[in-house]
Formats: sequence, C-alpha cells, structure tokens
Amino acid sequence: MQNSKTKVKIEEAKRLLSIADHMAYVSYPVLKDKKLLIRIVEQIDKAFKEVLSSDSKIGRELTSDQL
Repeated sequence: MQNSKTKVKIEEAKRLLSIADHMAYVSYPVLKDKKLLIRIVEQIDKAFKEVLSSDSKIGRELTSDQL
C-alpha cells in the first residue's frame, strides 16, 4: 500500500508529465522555439526524479535495475 508521501510524489510526477506533454504537442508546434525543447526535457527529468525518490515499487525497481 502506498503511503501519503508516495501518492503526492506520483501525483506531482503526473502533473510534470502533463506539462511536458502540453509543451511538446501544443506550445512547441506553434512557437517552434528550440529553448522550449530544453524545458520539455527538464520537466520529464523532474517527473522521473519524483518517481524514483518516492517509496513506490516502480521507483525501487527502476533504481535497482541501474545497479
């Protein structure tokens, strides 16, 4: 069972991925600004870090695969 802190981190990761998705599929095609691509990757990076820092099974599996 996930604790409250884990749920918050996973929800934050979902929010960050949603932002990255919007920037990639809505904002970037209109603006065509390459700096926006960096922001998209940064949002995805933050989302993955949230999941990895959570106490979730997914975070533990991804971290253990890197060892």
